[in-house]
Amino acid sequence: MGAVHTQRTIAWNLVPTTDFEATVRFFEELMGWEMEQQGVPVHDLQFQRYAMFRCPNGVVLEVQVDGLKNELSDGFSEVFEGV
Repeated sequence: MGAVHTQRTIAWNLVPTTDFEATVRFFEELMGWEMEQQGVPVHDLQFQRYAMFRCPNGVVLEVQVDGLKNELSDGFSEVFEGV
């Protein structure tokens, strides 16, 4: 029986920003990505606003403004392990 190889990929990226409109405009106009969702979070109340894009490779990219600290939080990614 051969070894099982696990491939690690990024499934979701958080992009914190203090200039929401400019950051969204960057992904729409310069990258050419279509926004799938935007609004005010209902469940994750640490954020004031969000906009969600899906990259051409399927990775979700979420632009957000941090409402609790009034400063940028560390961006982070969710890692998906597939076989």
